[in-house]
Amino acid sequence: MKTKLFPLLTLALILFTGCSLDSEETRVDLGQTENEIESRKQSVSFEFLEYGEFEMTKPGVCGMLERLEMTGLMKSEKMEGDFKSAITYCTDFSTNNKMVGSYMNVNGEEIYFSAAESGTDAKGNWYVYVFYGGTGQFKKATGKAQVYTALDFNSGTKGQFKSKGTGFLKY
Repeated sequence: MKTKLFPLLTLALILFTGCSLDSEETRVDLGQTENEIESRKQSVSFEFLEYGEFEMTKPGVCGMLERLEMTGLMKSEKMEGDFKSAITYCTDFSTNNKMVGSYMNVNGEEIYFSAAESGTDAKGNWYVYVFYGGTGQFKKATGKAQVYTALDFNSGTKGQFKSKGTGFLKY
């Protein structure tokens, strides 16, 4: 009986010490600060081109302002692939300009942004996009971009737009 017990105890000891739950892969440091977590996020400075179509629709969410629904494609060498864009643009075509939108990559992951700051300089009409989250890898995204946008009306309510932006995104 003793001869069978010794190998079983030895095997149990090897299994118990060899299967530690405190491996590098599974250990989580619950004492991490918000700054330590933030420092591990990926940060990308990027330039992008965006182009697409727009259509003026009923104001609805824009109140007394004109509403343009913009859809297009955003391309950037530093970002992973092309992104589809969807933007609601509320404007009086002067000083009151607001945008809410998203960029979606080929995996269906979105980056959300809004723009309430705008102006005009020698390069044209510009907007400051503020990135504030999304889905998937962009769930906690933050950042900003200065974006120049030109609208070209083909008819009274439809046309094309082209944007060029520079900014950063942390995710």
